[in-house]
Amino acid sequence: LFQQYLINLIGSNCGKEIIIDSFPLELCNLQRLKSSSKPFEYDGANFGYCASKKLHYYGFKCHFVTDLRGVPIFLTLTSASMSDLHAFEFVITEMLKYKIIKPGTICIGDKGYVGKDFQNKINQLFNINLISMQREYNKALGESPLNTLLKKTRKIIETSINLFAQELCAGKTKRRSMRGLVCSLIDKVTAFNMANLLNFLLCEPLLHIKSFVY
Repeated sequence: LFQQYLINLIGSNCGKEIIIDSFPLELCNLQRLKSSSKPFEYDGANFGYCASKKLHYYGFKCHFVTDLRGVPIFLTLTSASMSDLHAFEFVITEMLKYKIIKPGTICIGDKGYVGKDFQNKINQLFNINLISMQREYNKALGESPLNTLLKKTRKIIETSINLFAQELCAGKTKRRSMRGLVCSLIDKVTAFNMANLLNFLLCEPLLHIKSFVY
């Protein structure tokens, strides 16, 4: 409820368009995994691969949702091995359940959410319009104008995720309980949106949070 309150203060239009992406949350360095207790193994943590970073890791996958300005409006964790497509239905179900978004919302995803059949299924089940980037296209003809526009839009959430994972250290954790990990993520996304709110009130760019972090 507090997150929704912050989002409303910032003037988020999360009921119309959202952007979704995921990033790895490492729990243990692979070189040290054999001698570790495999933290969170019984909570669903396992091995995964992040194609964009060419990274094999042990941990969770964090699914991150923002509005078109990069303001975080929702996040959740799944096993690292779970594909974005399988997680997407759960994410949308939860966001509709808590009225974070409404039917008819446009959701922009990367190449991990591609597939006409899947997009039609999401539209029929949830009345959500999923638009994803093309995975392949004719190089002689070049990218479509839509794909070029989606690339620019994707940079917004990529910036937001980089700030969250790197500046707020949400890409790794030293927590050893699920409660501790969840509380840590809630603290960090709250800090992120508090900084966004201060920028909003001061008429500064929303995602310029480094000065608040340091």
